[in-house]
Amino acid sequence: MREIIKKFNVYQYSELSDEAKAKVRSWYIDDPFRAEELTDMINEDLKNLFPNSKLKVEWSLSSCQGDGVNVYGDLCFMDLVNMVQNHLCGDNYKAFENFFSWKEIKTAKFYSEYCGDVKLPSNRMGYTYCYVSQIDLEADFTYEMSHFRNINLDLLGKMEAYVKMVIRKYCLDWEEIGYKYLYEPDEEEVEEACDGNEWEFLEDGTYYAA
Repeated sequence: MREIIKKFNVYQYSELSDEAKAKVRSWYIDDPFRAEELTDMINEDLKNLFPNSKLKVEWSLSSCQGDGVNVYGDLCFMDLVNMVQNHLCGDNYKAFENFFSWKEIKTAKFYSEYCGDVKLPSNRMGYTYCYVSQIDLEADFTYEMSHFRNINLDLLGKMEAYVKMVIRKYCLDWEEIGYKYLYEPDEEEVEEACDGNEWEFLEDGTYYAA
């Protein structure tokens, strides 16, 4: 019987050559848990921004036809208004801040409380691009309030347009964030992940499992 002992030099990420670091980055990007983390990030954001809604996310970001981010479920209209008016996303939605007058907001609040949540549809045929264009808030709310007099149809049309524009921007923003998160992690993020998890590597950048 012979006992063979093989020695390895192992390195922290910061000690690797540029070529080895590039290999680690590719390995890091290919980690399937990153996709789960992105889903968790979006779901957490939805809960924080839309506390009275019941929203979910579906996405696929592989640069393929039909890819994108879609938010679906039950949207409380006033959650959307509060997100914009209270700058919960900074100035990202400043363009929509003066979309309604305060009188219109008051009426829209009554309409939305009476008619209930806006139904945002999930996508079809395996696609995941934003599907908010398919909502028909004006028709749905008009039907719910058919026994009312003097319904402000112009306002209902504005409410529908508002939901479509703001939710579409929200989905497109997350699509941009998602592509960067999944495929373009910066040097600091990769190094922090390696150090935080105490990952070590061989000289060529191969992950070393003790």
